[in-house]
Amino acid sequence: MHKQVIIIGAGLAGLSAAKKLKEQNTPFVLLEATERIGGKIDSITHENGHYFELGPQFINDDMHAFNQLLSEANIPVAETALDSELIEVDDHSKLDATPIFQKLHAIEEDSLSEDVPLQTLYEEFITNEQDRRILESYFCEILNIHPSQASTIASFESSKRYISEQNDLLLQGAKPFKELTHYLASLFQEELLTNHPVIAIHKVNDGYEVHTKKQVFYVQAVIIAVPPTIASQIQFSESLNTHFMPALQSYVNGAIIKITWLYPRKFWQDKQPLHGVIYTSVPGVSVVDSSKKQEDARLTMFIGAGTAQEFANLDATTRLQKATALLERYFGKIAHGYTDVQESVWVNHPYYGGGYSAKVKFGGLIDAPEILRTPHENVVFASSELALKFPNFMEGAIQAGYTAVDELKLKK
Repeated sequence: MHKQVIIIGAGLAGLSAAKKLKEQNTPFVLLEATERIGGKIDSITHENGHYFELGPQFINDDMHAFNQLLSEANIPVAETALDSELIEVDDHSKLDATPIFQKLHAIEEDSLSEDVPLQTLYEEFITNEQDRRILESYFCEILNIHPSQASTIASFESSKRYISEQNDLLLQGAKPFKELTHYLASLFQEELLTNHPVIAIHKVNDGYEVHTKKQVFYVQAVIIAVPPTIASQIQFSESLNTHFMPALQSYVNGAIIKITWLYPRKFWQDKQPLHGVIYTSVPGVSVVDSSKKQEDARLTMFIGAGTAQEFANLDATTRLQKATALLERYFGKIAHGYTDVQESVWVNHPYYGGGYSAKVKFGGLIDAPEILRTPHENVVFASSELALKFPNFMEGAIQAGYTAVDELKLKK
């Protein structure tokens, strides 16, 4: 089959790239390895009518591209039940953790002459052991990898590209985000092929052969819209491999498990104006109030990094029991009084990777994002990790898809 462009991956980045190509009347094919489109965006609705976001859930007003797509798809937003007086505490002292994060932000302002593991950096400046445990747990959840693995410079550069003063938990969808990905796919049903995992990309004459397990496609240009860790498993022709593989292999998969409980009321605010808890007794575990304003009462637990990998090896029943026991450890037996619950496990998936996104590891190429988002011989990568704005967020995935199309030099 001959097309001008192939997009690999029908997550939000790939769907966004496809939308832009469709608007430009550029012939393309969008290949998805699985039977489901959306990548890490997925939602489930229970028989009682309650729906849960299995993947990313929160946005804010500064995420303009995402909000624009929500508007086009007729998906309204709802405010998260945030309040300026609400605090995030650690499970040991039960005190506001804000001062520790203020110290961390001060460290981020310093420039580094050479890279070090993130844990090495903050332990140089923060000597209190409990503060260190808070930061270790925080980073295990936020980065989905242990901070000893993470490149400090790459982590700080990524943080700088979060170009907003607003809380990233400010808004949620008033309908399932799955409806957004279905809306996007409806714009180009004829160009979308599912169950087509790509195994190889070979240079031929002035274009490429893209091999899936079912078919070979001949194209002028390729947009690879999957996480770098997944893209690294594709077999590339020699010139592409030499140029891109060191950057792809600079990334490591994260790991995250998300569990949301629905309760009759917000018992967690009975004693203090609580928004969330960082568990230092179990690194990588945090709990936040994920309720929408004037709606149901929800707590969401995020389990990251090594703890997520351990929990992923358990069966679902045991995993829920252990997670609920962690809630009980802080809140008491009332934590068992939930009326509904939903989990999602994003660990070592063969096509989605793991965690919220992949991260540049210490020892990897600091400029890996730039290498991958810059076209080489009409091949370019587009994933949330590489975005110039809001990397590792849904907004970043859209921006990466749009940028990839803009950067390609396509023959008219």
